[in-house]
Amino acid sequence: MLNKLRIKFICINMTIVMILLSVFIAMFYFSTKRSLERDSIQMMQAISSEPFRRGRPNDLPKDVRLPYFSVQIDRSGELMNIGGGYFDLTDNESLEEIVQITLSQDDKIGLLDEYNLRYLKVETPRGQCLVFSDMTSERSTLNHLTKNSALIGLAAFGMFLVVSILLANWAVRPIDKAWKQQKQFVSDASHELKTPLTSIVNYVDLLKKRDIQDEAARGYIAVLDQKSQRLKTLTEDLVEASKAATGVLS
Repeated sequence: MLNKLRIKFICINMTIVMILLSVFIAMFYFSTKRSLERDSIQMMQAISSEPFRRGRPNDLPKDVRLPYFSVQIDRSGELMNIGGGYFDLTDNESLEEIVQITLSQDDKIGLLDEYNLRYLKVETPRGQCLVFSDMTSERSTLNHLTKNSALIGLAAFGMFLVVSILLANWAVRPIDKAWKQQKQFVSDASHELKTPLTSIVNYVDLLKKRDIQDEAARGYIAVLDQKSQRLKTLTEDLVEASKAATGVLS
């Protein structure tokens, strides 16, 4: 019974811990993901305000931390200008395919998973400006975060499991003590009753064998015999219950 109580206590504790850990890790993961997305979008919005900034090839605008490129498209859908930082723009075929896929999307901000890109579409007086940022760093950060969260979760699970076991043992210690005292009392009481009761039963048997003429006396002996046998049965049941409680059933 106590082992079941310990296991139940541990299971309840670990269920609560797992729920709290899962909620905390999920909140931290999605908070980090939203922060990375927000930084990326803010960078793209800053670029869209001056998409073809003059200067050295890698002289990037302020707050630009990711590889990007931007494409200016006129009202007829023709490419007017292309610019970017730390991005290879020599593959015209792939570039045109990326632009066409982006133009077919309804959302102004979205993802091109097959190219590992995030895009931003901005209307300009001359047409549209498309800004693309690379998501490799963002996804790498999230992958590392997932792995680290899993390791931290496993370590925390093991630590809380040990703590739960110690708490379970501490919590059931008074119950265990009271249970042992109860079993000891039942065992002692049953044995203390058994010895004098055996003597009473034996004396009643002797009285039954004697030729007693007094009708009232024979009635008393019969009642005494009935009650002593009843008490003997109860005492034997108490002994059996004591054995069963200590796991010594014959």
